[in-house]
Amino acid sequence: MSNLKMKANWEKPNFKMPKVLLWDVTTKCNLECLHCYNADKYNHAVHIKEMSLQEIKDMINGLKEAGITQIHFLGGEPFCRKDLFEIITHAKEKDILISINTNGTLINDFVSNQILKSGVDQLVFSLDGPNEFVNDLIRGKNVFNKCTESIQLLSNLRVNGYPKIAISWTITKLSFQNTQIVKMMFDLCEKLKVDALLVNLLFECGAAQKNGETLDYEFNDALFLLEEVAFYSTQYKNFKVQIDARPLVLDYLNLKYGSNFLITNKGTQCKGSKSHFMLRADGKLFPCAPLDSNVSLNFNKQFLNNFNPPNVTESSFSESIQSSFFRKWSELTSSIVLQKRLPGCAECYYGDICEPCPITYENIEPEECTTVKPKFDNWLSSQFNNIPRINETLSLDDNGLTEQLSDYSLSLLPLMNGKNSVGDIIECIMHKNERHSRYNILHSTLTLISHLKSKGFITIN
Repeated sequence: MSNLKMKANWEKPNFKMPKVLLWDVTTKCNLECLHCYNADKYNHAVHIKEMSLQEIKDMINGLKEAGITQIHFLGGEPFCRKDLFEIITHAKEKDILISINTNGTLINDFVSNQILKSGVDQLVFSLDGPNEFVNDLIRGKNVFNKCTESIQLLSNLRVNGYPKIAISWTITKLSFQNTQIVKMMFDLCEKLKVDALLVNLLFECGAAQKNGETLDYEFNDALFLLEEVAFYSTQYKNFKVQIDARPLVLDYLNLKYGSNFLITNKGTQCKGSKSHFMLRADGKLFPCAPLDSNVSLNFNKQFLNNFNPPNVTESSFSESIQSSFFRKWSELTSSIVLQKRLPGCAECYYGDICEPCPITYENIEPEECTTVKPKFDNWLSSQFNNIPRINETLSLDDNGLTEQLSDYSLSLLPLMNGKNSVGDIIECIMHKNERHSRYNILHSTLTLISHLKSKGFITIN
């Protein structure tokens, strides 16, 4: 199928991700959000001794040797830790990228100057609505105002575009109360001059499970909202937009709306200990966050009952990831993934990069996929009668587009003459490429048409 693939973002990528340490640097937090996935782990009744500054520095000294290139601070609220900037400075001395997830309520003039001075690379601010009426129902009174003031403060102070600023928006049932919520979120991002908007589906863990009646939703409702996100992502050009969803969902949105969501295996292929690790505040190391949460209770009881996660205060980071716990994890996930190929997944165009989570797996196709499949099929069928025409007043060569396209894609261009429908083009290609499936030819053709249309190089009759 290689001759059917297109270069750049339109070809299924070969994933070689850097290794990231996701780190709950503190258990402390000044908020009690309704959907906090760490609410059970770090509640006030549970005492977890946090790593000391010296233990942290010793651990950081060995990260490069283990292949770690980035630390992403989580919590709790990272800015609740008073020696956070000493930790950051030490990590930057080791040439490690630093990003921080924050609720944005503890950032003042002093903290913002420390952020700049210490060389933080990115800040991700959690906001779950475009105003206080939605956000503060989830995060608490006056959080929206405090957070947006912090973003504006940093946006005005940063030098040469750093640190990068992103807003992380988690969709909940409350997101559906205002029909204009997506446009309002995009307007807010534009006003605050952020670099990215990250859209997440609700992770049903911790407080989100307890508050399910208030927050939970059917994916069909979320898909309607995601379609609006896709539409507006093509209208607002000053910041990037990414949705954390399965490849089939992103593929549908990209083809239908001309959006450019990066299709990766993030969240859809097990990467625990492959491209990231999860470090708890007390030094216990896990392959991923779900394995240290209440969603993994059955998995741990069945498979890991006699194995304890290593602690980086007792052994080096490199020794920890070679422990019997991580070896057992690697064996388990490899065998479980091979056993859990559902028929629908095996037939999917993205079956090689998308698989069920070994921890939360159930013997059913994910709701995201079963919801989007019929909509995707209907939309694909509706495209057959469309007639694409190359805009002859524009030169693909002058715009460098020809170099970005494969030989297969270039062979399609003469067929887009304003006379052939999409169906005609596909039938023509089918005769020349009988060994390729109709779906793959349809998918590649429509991907090319969608991209060229978004760039203004073709019109559709």
